[in-house]
Amino acid sequence: MTEKERKKYDSLKSEFLNIGITNDGKSIDVIGIPWKKTSNAFKMHTPDIYFEYDDICRELDRLRTLEVWGCYVFDKVGDLDFIRSLKELRDIYISDASDLTDLDFLRDNDNWHMLYLKNANLKNLDFLRNLKSRLQALCLCFEECSVEDLSALDGLNLRVSEFIVVGDGADRDKWEKYKFVNYYVRKK
Repeated sequence: MTEKERKKYDSLKSEFLNIGITNDGKSIDVIGIPWKKTSNAFKMHTPDIYFEYDDICRELDRLRTLEVWGCYVFDKVGDLDFIRSLKELRDIYISDASDLTDLDFLRDNDNWHMLYLKNANLKNLDFLRNLKSRLQALCLCFEECSVEDLSALDGLNLRVSEFIVVGDGADRDKWEKYKFVNYYVRKK
């Protein structure tokens, strides 16, 4: 964590917070917004404070006492289980999820409604079956992700505002059988 970020963090009281995680703890100037609908784009937050991954692990006890609403992971990091501890989390943005094979870390969080993953290699989407009904409609974006088994989407009974899949087009038919999924072919 940079000295500037440390000062901001140390001055926090019990308030809502959006955190960013980078390899060096430095802020990111531009964040891609994956949502097509303007209303969803406006709901997405940007990080207030940036951490290195090791800082998150050291500060987890304190972060649990704050209302962390957004977690934006911009670089490949270690284990994402720390997300399970952030009970107020609403936005989850992981720009390098290449080591991710499941989304078990979401199991205990009933507040999230925005999930963006890039390059994940998921076995299935079973985590969606276990979600409780929520007031806020879900926004899901899987960019360049592979998912072996989509059967969790069969008969899915959740409110979905946006379900975006961005890929090379090879598995387009597999996704588009679900009418609520919008598939976009990545332009080369």
